[in-house]
Amino acid sequence: DGEAGGHDKPEPVGEVEGQDPVVRRAPVKPSPEEVERHYATHIPRRAWCKVCAEAALQEDPHRKSGVDHKDDGIPEVHMDYKELRKGKRPFLVMRERASGATFGVRCLNKGDSDEWAVKACNEKLVSWGLSKVRLSIKSDGEPAIKAFRKAMKDGRVPETVFGTSPPRDPQSNGVAERAVGELASQLRRLKLGLEARLKTTIANDHSVVDWMAQHSGFLITKYLRGSQDGFTAHQRLHGREFRGEVVEFGEMVWAKPRRTGRKVNKDKEDPLGARGVEGVWIGIHEETGENLVALLGQRSPVIRVRTVMRRPEDERWNADAVMAISAEPRCPHPKMPENSGVLTFGQAANCRLDDDPEGESDDGKDVDD
Repeated sequence: DGEAGGHDKPEPVGEVEGQDPVVRRAPVKPSPEEVERHYATHIPRRAWCKVCAEAALQEDPHRKSGVDHKDDGIPEVHMDYKELRKGKRPFLVMRERASGATFGVRCLNKGDSDEWAVKACNEKLVSWGLSKVRLSIKSDGEPAIKAFRKAMKDGRVPETVFGTSPPRDPQSNGVAERAVGELASQLRRLKLGLEARLKTTIANDHSVVDWMAQHSGFLITKYLRGSQDGFTAHQRLHGREFRGEVVEFGEMVWAKPRRTGRKVNKDKEDPLGARGVEGVWIGIHEETGENLVALLGQRSPVIRVRTVMRRPEDERWNADAVMAISAEPRCPHPKMPENSGVLTFGQAANCRLDDDPEGESDDGKDVDD
């Protein structure tokens, strides 16, 4: 047994070494304050968040390959449709390639017949600083989206050129595909998060989902950091971080109304009357930075206010108030279907179907108390 050249004895079973496994990290539950901050945006996705896990669980990423396409110096806007269900009103998602700024809007239908959606997209280009520059609008070859971008071109003064991805090649329309995926994921998070707060289900065609879609684009633009440079789209556009205040979508808040300076209305006001109104917080008006608040009651408008006050935790969630919202981004004042802009409180209160929808004062200024 001890002769040289004999076979080695096997290692005792108890001394066999194993390779250390790669254990998938388990989420660490954060503090209540961190949870509250995260619930205001659900950006970035967090493993410990039940809403994020349900809404945005993704496959493990593949290693990146290939090369990046370089800009040719012309700003590019990519767009595509997203249908939640066949035959239902589609969402249109638009993204500026260089910054990553994103916008989502629910359309009445596909194609160029929805003039309000075309106008809303062109107005978004203004807020992105693209209203006076030559622009390239890119999409796939679907006739409806090509008609939509043609209508956008007709509404712009500077030169607008088109780019179309090859048929049956979704990768060539990757910017739009990624934007659609990110906005759909964010919209899903907002909807599931609000349903969990309200302990009820919200139909996909409810008006509040239209506001969610626009707020989803806002959150992506303001808070989602790029994996390469660590900047948000807002930083790339404006050179600084967005520092505005937000609250969780669908919260009950107190709002400080802005009123027009019409003397006739001042004479009717109670000097000791209320100066705050209740409403549901549904986002930020990106162009003005004001809060969007849906007033309580059926057929009540969505208004712009500069100041809101949050309520105690046990008063923040009211399912009846949210489900009663009937105003849409295309029609923020349900009693004034022809109006296409969100009004201040005073303008909304003064508006009748036979009144000036802008509710301007004699000197054209809005005043605060």
